[in-house]
Amino acid sequence: MRASFNWLKEFTDINCSPYELSGILTMAGLEVENIEIVGENLDKIIAAKVSNVRSHPSADKLLLCDANTGDGRRLQIVCGAPNIEDGGIYPLALPGTVLHNGQKIAKTKIRGEESNGMLLAEDELGLTDDHSGLMELPHDVEPGTLFTEIMPFPDYIFDFNITPNRPDWTSILGIAREIAALTDSKIHTPDVSYNSDGPPAEGLADVIIEDKAGCRRYVAGIAQGVKLGKSPFYIRYRLYYSGIRVINNLVDITNYILLELGQPLHSFDYDLLKRHCIVVKRAENGACFKTLDGIERALTNEILMICDGKGPVAIAGIMGGFDSEIKEQTKNVLIESAYFDPVTIRRGSKYLGLSSESSYRFERGIDLENVLFAQKRALKLISEIGGGSIAKNLLDVYPEPYIKKEIDIRVHKANAVLGTSITADKAENYLSALGMSVRKKSDDILQVTPPSFRVDIDREIDLIEEIARMDGYDNIPVTNPKISFAAADPDILIKLKSHVRNQFVNSGFSEIVSFSFISPLSADRLNMTDDSKLRSFVEISNPISTEQSVMRTSLLPGLLECARMNIFNGEKSLKLFECGEVFFRKDENLLPEEKYNFAALVTGEWETKTWYAKGRESDIYDIKGVVESQLHSLGINREDLSFKLIDGLPFYDYGYTVICKGQEIAAFGSLSRVVTEAFSIKQTPVFICEMDAAKIADAAVWFAKFKPFTNFPVVYRDIAFILQSNIEVGFVENIIKKTGGSLIEYVSVFDIYEGENLGKDLKSVAFNICFRSSDRTLAGEEINDLQGKIISAVEIEAGGRLKEA
Repeated sequence: MRASFNWLKEFTDINCSPYELSGILTMAGLEVENIEIVGENLDKIIAAKVSNVRSHPSADKLLLCDANTGDGRRLQIVCGAPNIEDGGIYPLALPGTVLHNGQKIAKTKIRGEESNGMLLAEDELGLTDDHSGLMELPHDVEPGTLFTEIMPFPDYIFDFNITPNRPDWTSILGIAREIAALTDSKIHTPDVSYNSDGPPAEGLADVIIEDKAGCRRYVAGIAQGVKLGKSPFYIRYRLYYSGIRVINNLVDITNYILLELGQPLHSFDYDLLKRHCIVVKRAENGACFKTLDGIERALTNEILMICDGKGPVAIAGIMGGFDSEIKEQTKNVLIESAYFDPVTIRRGSKYLGLSSESSYRFERGIDLENVLFAQKRALKLISEIGGGSIAKNLLDVYPEPYIKKEIDIRVHKANAVLGTSITADKAENYLSALGMSVRKKSDDILQVTPPSFRVDIDREIDLIEEIARMDGYDNIPVTNPKISFAAADPDILIKLKSHVRNQFVNSGFSEIVSFSFISPLSADRLNMTDDSKLRSFVEISNPISTEQSVMRTSLLPGLLECARMNIFNGEKSLKLFECGEVFFRKDENLLPEEKYNFAALVTGEWETKTWYAKGRESDIYDIKGVVESQLHSLGINREDLSFKLIDGLPFYDYGYTVICKGQEIAAFGSLSRVVTEAFSIKQTPVFICEMDAAKIADAAVWFAKFKPFTNFPVVYRDIAFILQSNIEVGFVENIIKKTGGSLIEYVSVFDIYEGENLGKDLKSVAFNICFRSSDRTLAGEEINDLQGKIISAVEIEAGGRLKEA
């Protein structure tokens, strides 16, 4: 938003410099990004009265004239402007003057004729881009008068950075209100009185609002017999420096009021409106409409249209139609001043890819109560500038009038939030200065009614912010927050995430972070059954693409995609992991189920070949070791774990689930070749694991207890059993530990043998058992007795037999 300092001074008394005002506004939240000076070098330009306009003897397109400079001199000037005439008053730059563009005026000869200066157009003065002729000054100006005494220059153009929540700042009036509140000044609203000598508006046109949600108010005014022409200088100058193109007086007036009052207006050629009727309704799907810029645009029923008795004439709040625009032959106009729903305009503008000064304001919310005032202001300017007659009355269709909001603010609450000690009276003064109606309900509570132009005020905290702005952000004291010095225990899941991450990294893994949005085809690539929980996707209502249209139900697609890209780029030995949420769809009316998982992937070499060691390819035991080391680091004992062959997860070639205290807390195994091919992974085998964070957190032992050292000796015994090949070694190991109880310090497997001499489907497993007591030396007989019990237990529970030496 660009605004003229001189224009602002017409709306409120400003008793400080532009730069001081810039600081005041910026510190109150209305940031001034830049100040541009206009007319700084006009102090040497004077008004000259022209006489004796005659043809140049040597140039058909040039004229000669005499310029009265007010000091008794009559200087000959060479000029080519088409609008120069005897008796006209124009700005004159005498020799020695330097114009705004750096051009220095000198006494010279043009085609043989002496020229003692330069009569100036508006663009040569740096005031507009108009070069159609000389700038015409009022006829009652005395020759020789300094230009800066006639026009209020220099001027300062503020470039404001308007925050989206303050649409009231998108107008001169809105900024002036802010200045008045901050500087304790008064607001001067423009005069809107005019003579309405035309016929009643009710007999000239009709307004029908079919979409009352999209259009809450529509005010139409009619002017007849107007004359199109050039707008006055002050309008053209202000539009030019606000970045709006000058067109003609009728269109310029609507744009001028948009800047002045923040109310977008639109002018229709009254004679082109079929049945002289305005209908506000939604567009039809698939319909097309040609806008002012000459482009045919496809419409949807989400777009609000302004129609006449036959069809659309404008896209409401965004752009007018090509067939109803103001043309040179226009004599009668219908002026639209309306309130359109911000959401509706925003959606329409986004769909069409079309934005305008009007849509910018409608999207943010305009002042519903300002619609009528702006219409009256437009008709007044039209009667002054365009002539003609104004129809009596206005067509004001207002289905649901504005309802004032009443918000209570607690002064003690405001002080608690801001750390200040502002009194209730002071808070009342601040809010009243901002145009709010304030009633004191008690010594601590104020009932506040925000004005209609403050669409951003909805809650008590909004009022507290206004008090902070008015009191000054730099007056808010620095205070220490009230905090408890007792350290809170960290969330168990946060602690677990950090621990698992560190364990993975310490084991040589690299963390990846993949998108939570994936393709629904990921379940097919994982070879999942139709009834698998991994197909319970949460669908995204506005996906970026089909490849990211659902929330992930597993971390594996992200890991596998990362592995594919690395292998494709030559990085074949991978140790990757990811920690993150997975999501499962529940009932439509319920939030999805959200779980936190850990997952890892291993492929290629586990140990790299070097001059001092042989390389080794990854195998199932490496990924098993990754899972076990994570669980052991969390204090989960090996005795509490059991491993069950996976059944029902098609993406595994083979693998195991890890069970702790009756719960499946993890799974690991070798990825199926069907899955690797589906993910275009050219390298096998690929080993993966997944761990359920919540279940692991339940099983974890976070506080390790010190176990005293013992001074009593250990006794080692080796025992080998012949077992069926389908008996898990861990199962037998647990039998040994359970039977030996506290006298067994540890059990380890040191040999596994399978061969024809043992028999079909048999294997030999040899265990090293460490016996030790914490309170005595174990006797040989006691150990022999315990060993016999272990052999019997293995025979009974595992069907094994002792292998003879």
